[in-house]
Amino acid sequence: MEMSEHTQRKYALLYTILGACFGLCFPIVAALLGLWQEKMALTFSNALLLYRNDALLRIIGTAPLFLGLFAYLAGSREDRLREMHAKLENLTARRIGETKQALLRELKEANLLRYVIALTATAEEPLDIFDEICAQLAGFFEIPQAAFALLDEEQKQSLVVAEYCAPGRPSAKGIVLPVTGNPSMAWILEHKKPLAILDVQRDSLMAPLRDIMQQRGVVSILIAPILVNNQVLGTIGLDSIIKRTFTDKEISLVEHIANQIGHAIQRRRAEVETARQKTYFEALVQNSPVAIVTLDRRCCITACNPAFERLFGYRQEEIRGQNLDALIAPPDEQFQAAQYTQEVMFGQRVHGIGQRKRKDGSLVEVELFGVPVVVADEQIGILALYHDITELMEARRQAEAAAQAKAEFLANMSHEIRTPLNAVIGMTGLLLDTPLNQDQRDFVETIRTSGDTLLLVINDILDFSKIEAGKMSMEQQPFYLTSCVESALDLLTPKATEKGLELAYTFQENMPNKWIGDVTRLRQVLVNLIGNAVKFTEKGEVVVSVSCKNLDEDVYELHFSVRDTGIGIPAERMDRLFQAFSQVDSSTTRRFGGTGLGLSISRSLVEMMGGKIWVESEVGKGSTFHFTIRAKTAPATSLLHPRGLQPDLEGRSILIVDDNATNCLIVSRQTKSWGMEPQAVTSPKEALEALQGEKRFDAVILDMQMPEMDGLALAREIRKLPVGKELSLVMLTSLGGRPTDEEGLGFAGFLTKPIKPSYLFETLVSIFTNRPRAVTEKPAASSLDHKLGERHPLRILLAEDNVVNQKVAVSLLQRMGYRPDVVANGMEVLEALRRQQYDVVLLDMQMPEMDGEEAARLIVKRWPASQRPRLVAMTANALEGDREHYLSSGLDDYVSKPIRIEELKRALEESPSLVSGSSQMNSKEEVA
Repeated sequence: MEMSEHTQRKYALLYTILGACFGLCFPIVAALLGLWQEKMALTFSNALLLYRNDALLRIIGTAPLFLGLFAYLAGSREDRLREMHAKLENLTARRIGETKQALLRELKEANLLRYVIALTATAEEPLDIFDEICAQLAGFFEIPQAAFALLDEEQKQSLVVAEYCAPGRPSAKGIVLPVTGNPSMAWILEHKKPLAILDVQRDSLMAPLRDIMQQRGVVSILIAPILVNNQVLGTIGLDSIIKRTFTDKEISLVEHIANQIGHAIQRRRAEVETARQKTYFEALVQNSPVAIVTLDRRCCITACNPAFERLFGYRQEEIRGQNLDALIAPPDEQFQAAQYTQEVMFGQRVHGIGQRKRKDGSLVEVELFGVPVVVADEQIGILALYHDITELMEARRQAEAAAQAKAEFLANMSHEIRTPLNAVIGMTGLLLDTPLNQDQRDFVETIRTSGDTLLLVINDILDFSKIEAGKMSMEQQPFYLTSCVESALDLLTPKATEKGLELAYTFQENMPNKWIGDVTRLRQVLVNLIGNAVKFTEKGEVVVSVSCKNLDEDVYELHFSVRDTGIGIPAERMDRLFQAFSQVDSSTTRRFGGTGLGLSISRSLVEMMGGKIWVESEVGKGSTFHFTIRAKTAPATSLLHPRGLQPDLEGRSILIVDDNATNCLIVSRQTKSWGMEPQAVTSPKEALEALQGEKRFDAVILDMQMPEMDGLALAREIRKLPVGKELSLVMLTSLGGRPTDEEGLGFAGFLTKPIKPSYLFETLVSIFTNRPRAVTEKPAASSLDHKLGERHPLRILLAEDNVVNQKVAVSLLQRMGYRPDVVANGMEVLEALRRQQYDVVLLDMQMPEMDGEEAARLIVKRWPASQRPRLVAMTANALEGDREHYLSSGLDDYVSKPIRIEELKRALEESPSLVSGSSQMNSKEEVA
């Protein structure tokens, strides 16, 4: 408050009067002293006279003036000081008032925030406290309305779920506000920060809501987002009916309250989800058919489910706190159970199968699991699960017994089937070795072929059974890939030649030749696929292609493909290809027979070798079967055949004539890799035109079987040409189709299809260097050696109970120059050995009274190695592992039935002649 002019000069006037009065004292005293000194009467006139005559008195008379002036100045200063003090007191009072008001507001804010926190912390459902919070906000900001709105899950609209509305104001509860197309909500969703708008009628962000706000009389508004994990769940809206600015502190307060609401919603959701999960897992545990028990860190039971009570016969109340292993583990399982528990206590998971003890003492077969229970990175106990597998174990034992019975049945059936088949194949082999007319030989060869076919069928069934029983195993031995593929093709070449089919094979360039794997099983797969291709192809070709891909160091993936030009396979029947006992055409009127096991066995073998098999086919255009295996290269591996430039062949020009484009391509690639200059044509006419052209050729390779003009006719025409008289000619022929050069056409060599690169190389080298060919054709199949008994005399004892098999074996041995003694069982073998010595004992394994295996064990036990004969198992037991089993039982060798002459010959040649010598009983006359 301002001071008045009189108040402002109060002390100046007072001090001036006092100064002047005090100053009067000086002239009055001076006048009295002067009158007294002059001895003058004390009168006013005398005083004036005295002042008039004395200058000093006149000077002293000015004292009131000066002292009054000085007093005025002092009073004025006092007035100013008083004025400043009053202003300072007023300012201090105002500042204290403002501070009190600020403190009161902050206290109200803090109280509001604490109140909201307390509400949200104790509320079971946040929606229950929204109305109360709205009322507190409205009272705090002195506004008529505050509201909460929640967004739907797709954030397309928001619904006002709670509000405070002043009396007489229209309610907004239940109003749906659009989100899509609403700039203010788009801003909130994008920035996730409060939005304060001073004038809602003019702000563009409020355009869609302008009519609603005008109806409600809202002028200014503050909107704050409710966030959970940075996602907008809803908004808090404060409506003002007067234009006002929301301060930063007010905005921050509303933002804090919105965040607190968001935390409350998040906490409530977490509580609801936790309760739901707890209920869910409790229901799982309580209703689980698996017995579940929980243990604490002392391995004592804390809880179990009803399935545990049913399985072991205990109630939860009577076992809580007991040691689980001591309760249910039988004595012989205690150690293993304690080991399982120890592993789980160290944080590991365990899985096992064993027996556990029920309350009544009975045992139950269980599959058990143990897992550590970890909460906040701290292991607080163990969860153990027990599954009753008594029925499963019983079923397993029955399955194992059935498998054992099946294996025994297969072994018995193998023996029973091979025994008569041995007679069929053996006798026909002997019969073919006798003089026969043409019709008789055809009949016998038909019987022999049918017997071989039946043996293949039996072998397929046995292989399939071994695979099913898990008895099949893969060898890991070094082998040459070329030999494997060529031997498979050699087996099918006669059948392909009969049908007029071209057989060919090709390898990826520069791939290794020597590998480690099971060459027998690989050859079996190739023979199955090539055999199928030949069977289902009436004309055209069958081509085998091989490539490889490096996987890791010396591990490769070998890729084989067998392509034919046969009838093809319908797409709807491809799924039956690799199924056991299934064929593409399973009707009784089908043209092609078979067991339907070949491809199923091939798939299993390929998978056991780490690969896969598949087929690509088109009806009428042929099929391509692919399969892969994994194999390692053998040490010191070599290439498939000579590669790179060859000095003897480099620069030589060669003409290739073959109506089969695949053969032309294969021979061209092979010769080109050696540095030669090949030119391939597919008809004799093109060949003659090429020879009459400017280019000169050093050699011609021509096919024997070509349309219009065969190889011999083409050779005659070539010899008529001036350039063809000295030209080297090489003829390609099919197996058994090699012509005789009666006309003296001068062929430099004959090669049998499919063309082997090594044979082709040696043939060409021999032509251009005049060296003899190093590679020879495969010798003819071995036959009975009638002189073996003379060259390698042996005293032989044959143990065989089957009369027909006795006859077959004796006949084979007699044709080889031997005269064996025959017994019918193991007891007779021991009696015969006690009477005299033998070099070889051929033992059948299944004989009455004493079988061959028992006889072999007794012979090994009773006779020292230097005195006992060589024991050869000659049996129809030919399942996987039979050979190894008999050799480990004391026998020295093994020959399977039906008896193969080559196998029997090998076994006899490897047997030492110890006792024959001069006492040899065989003679040419007896043998004859």
